[in-house]
Amino acid sequence: MAAHRNNNDLDLITMNADGPHIAGNASKRKNAILNLVTRRKPHLIFFQEYKLAMNLWKRDEIKRKYTYIGSNGNSASILYDKNKLTCTSSFYTQKQTEGQGVIQWYPTINHEDVDLINFINSSLDINEHRLCMSKMTRKDVEPVQHFICISWHGPHRVTDPNKVIVLNKLLQTANGIFTEFNIPVIIGGDFNISNEEVDQ
Repeated sequence: MAAHRNNNDLDLITMNADGPHIAGNASKRKNAILNLVTRRKPHLIFFQEYKLAMNLWKRDEIKRKYTYIGSNGNSASILYDKNKLTCTSSFYTQKQTEGQGVIQWYPTINHEDVDLINFINSSLDINEHRLCMSKMTRKDVEPVQHFICISWHGPHRVTDPNKVIVLNKLLQTANGIFTEFNIPVIIGGDFNISNEEVDQ
């Protein structure tokens, strides 16, 4: 029996959209994701490893309802329902050919979020993280709700203890955002680590 969904619930999906590189698989994945999004109609999707070639967010049925933010390839991105949410500030990390991370901003920083962005910049080393981080405002509830959402793709070419260290830095930043700015934080993604390897 399907769980009852309250109209005030924030509905989100997180997925690593990559898979075996077998002929025809990319098309099957694209259609499966399109069917899921159009049927489920989530507020947010946290993507990891979402290849540019799939171009799902350029489909008319998606463009009418959703906005895409973030990197392509092996990093992280967010698809959000622009009818239910407003993105006031967002950034994502993108690897360059020389391997260094850079921050891409979308759209521009809201002046009210400068202190928040400065706090995040001082807390995270962008070369350690593949992420898309956005401040969202819900338009479909009263009173309006503000929150931070983070699509995160954890490191995989490092030892498990180092994976835990990087994850803990992210969690400490999320806790700092809540403590300093009283804004809830939602994190979803492909952590590349098991529950057993992280302290509960």
